[in-house]
Amino acid sequence: MAVSNKAAIVPDATACQASASWRAWTTLAILASFYVLSFVDRFIMALLLDPLKTDLVLSDLQLGFVFGTAFSIFYVAASIPLARFADTRNRKALIMAGVLFWSSCTALTAFASNYWVLSVLRIGLAIGEAALVPAAMSFISDLFPPRHRLIALTLFSATAMAGSSLTFLAGAALIQFIQSLLLAGFAPGWQVWRAVFIAVAMPGLALVALFSLVAREPARQGQDVDAKPGLGEILSHMQSNGWLYFGLFIGDGFVLMIMHGTAAWAPTYIQRAFGASVAEAGYAFGIAQAVAGGGGTIVLSILLRKLADAKQLSLAAALPIAASIGGALIMIVAPFAMSKLSFVTFYAFAGFLLIGTSNAVTIALQYFAPPRMRATLTAILLMITSIIGMGLGPVLVASLGRFGRAAPLALTWGISLNSIAGMVGCILFFGLSLRIFREALQRNA
Repeated sequence: MAVSNKAAIVPDATACQASASWRAWTTLAILASFYVLSFVDRFIMALLLDPLKTDLVLSDLQLGFVFGTAFSIFYVAASIPLARFADTRNRKALIMAGVLFWSSCTALTAFASNYWVLSVLRIGLAIGEAALVPAAMSFISDLFPPRHRLIALTLFSATAMAGSSLTFLAGAALIQFIQSLLLAGFAPGWQVWRAVFIAVAMPGLALVALFSLVAREPARQGQDVDAKPGLGEILSHMQSNGWLYFGLFIGDGFVLMIMHGTAAWAPTYIQRAFGASVAEAGYAFGIAQAVAGGGGTIVLSILLRKLADAKQLSLAAALPIAASIGGALIMIVAPFAMSKLSFVTFYAFAGFLLIGTSNAVTIALQYFAPPRMRATLTAILLMITSIIGMGLGPVLVASLGRFGRAAPLALTWGISLNSIAGMVGCILFFGLSLRIFREALQRNA
């Protein structure tokens, strides 16, 4: 059966009538926990940049490359083949393998002795994490009937932002706890950062066992469930929809260039600019991230769908460009704040709009993507956003920071200029997608 080039879903009638079971909601909770842990394992390094810089003798540019560019290159390289696997084979097995692999790489990071070992393990983390989101989004879309799908996908995306917050809140508490143990004489000679990497890897290994017992591979829903489109057919589908996919995907990439560039360096900026400890920076930034991520994801995702359902299609289609401009403008001025409280408050408001925009785009995709293409299209979205967001954001902040010759002015200018560049990209590419995004929403309203 050929796959339609129309960006629309015709739901399975049985699925429309079904109710989500306790097993479905439990599986969602475990998948959300995996997503939380992926952010913890990915971003815990942001709290440890200065210790890593000292112990492994690294520069800010090397740290930016390892944190962002190395991760994104291999995340991208792994995303498409793993998503093709998710679109055609067992998603449960793929998710379990990915979590086991990335958790192992996180634990082994504790034993990194130089820049190259750190880079290889960061690459392993990226490959493992690349398996999760496309497979999980497709899994959830088929696990829940249409009337529950929006809330399920929104909860999944919102908990990811909770994971980002948990990185800084729990990471700060964990660092304090490990410091107290080392001061008491436990594990003499160990650095705090090494113990932290081992500690954050353990929950993922444990949750895989629970997932294997609870989760069941769901039947695929939709009119084209028997079709197995090739990558060429998927790219042709994207091309036939004009700027719908490319405009939204690249625009989302620039949103995340602002967010990842700032999030990578914000804890270090708080330490350098305001004299905060690692724990103080973690607590302050974690609270801001919780408000920004969870609140923005829930509000903007639901707002986008409500506007579409109410036939306010022009407003719904304009939401990504309007919210991203507002968030970018706030982030441009945030690093010039005169206190730690002012900086994290600015960040929370900017992140509310920017993270909410990014997750609203991802959730909207699940509605207008054909079922057998969902995982691959999600992977292409993640590939593009990873290249632009993680690949450019952290390293651009470090590079553009050279306009401010001394810390913390280097990070002040780096964060601000990176946000300006991201805003320009958002305006251009969300603007290109505006008309056809409205048409896609109209077909699926």
